Amino acid sequence: MNKKLSFLLFLVFGLVFFSCKNTANSTPSFDRSKILIGIAMPETVERWTKDGNAIKNAALELGYKVELVFADGTQADQNTKIQSLVTQGAKLLIVTNINAEITPVITEAKDKCIAVIAYDRLIQGTGDYEYYITFNNDKVGQMQGQAIIDALDLTSSKNIVLFAGNPDDKNAEFFFNGAMKILTPQITSGKLFPIDGIDLSAVGIDNWKPENASSRMDAIFKGIDPIDAILAPNDATARYIIENYFSSGTVPAITGQDADFDSAKYIKNGKQTMTVFKDSRSLAKNAVTFADQILEGKAINISGIILATGVLAEMGNTGVKTVKTYLMDPKVINKNNLQELIDADWFTPEQKAELE
Repeated sequence: MNKKLSFLLFLVFGLVFFSCKNTANSTPSFDRSKILIGIAMPETVERWTKDGNAIKNAALELGYKVELVFADGTQADQNTKIQSLVTQGAKLLIVTNINAEITPVITEAKDKCIAVIAYDRLIQGTGDYEYYITFNNDKVGQMQGQAIIDALDLTSSKNIVLFAGNPDDKNAEFFFNGAMKILTPQITSGKLFPIDGIDLSAVGIDNWKPENASSRMDAIFKGIDPIDAILAPNDATARYIIENYFSSGTVPAITGQDADFDSAKYIKNGKQTMTVFKDSRSLAKNAVTFADQILEGKAINISGIILATGVLAEMGNTGVKTVKTYLMDPKVINKNNLQELIDADWFTPEQKAELE
């Protein structure tokens, strides 16, 4: 009886697997114009607006039907919008989630044979998808940590305040751990003194929203002097700190990432030390090439990205399984090479004129 049951289960799961394999390319003629790609971004801040539209345009150029949705920064809203994409008949989803509460709709997508690519943010707590495309986030953190070391005169001890992204976000973990690889030796030697917290759980910012850490910021920045350096996980956090606590006087060395326009202005004016440029136009284009190869049933082969192996493969560990993770390299931008960012046409002509 047990053997019969095992055989029946094998048949059922085998049929499900077979029915999902190369669903979009199950007919002799692969017609992109009949295939819907759904794109789900977490909110309408500059970074995700740029990415979402870049992905959309790249998919349209290949001839796909495309539906782009933006959440309001909550996972509940994004889940509703993703369910709408599923209902509309999307064959593949490119998703930047908010937190692990997304897992039910990822499972729903898998049950309907819809492929999912996690875009620049790992979807944690589920094994119901296969692919993740991002930047080398360990290297991002190392760049931030090194920028702090380079900005300080460590012949005497300096005070540093550490912040990180959402503690539930695997990216935040890799950013922070990468930075700490550089900063920890200086902390151990006594050259850097961390104020109020050194662990990700203590310094993380819920949902990446800097206002969620305002109580901690108030206690530190309004009560301790001097502050010599701040590890800020992204440009939005860096600007929030600068604008609310250092709008006048000397600004500590402070890091960022995303190459936001307002942060580029701060770098030019000496208020923000650096940002990390992750050219999401290339990431978006590669994500769509990735999607196209999946939908055609081809092996993944994209110039400019590598499959993470060894320790880096852990970037794809969802807590349930390790998904295939594809990486691109980031670039440091500071006052000395800001022109490279300007020349990359990352900004509008009007914005470029302000920076030049």
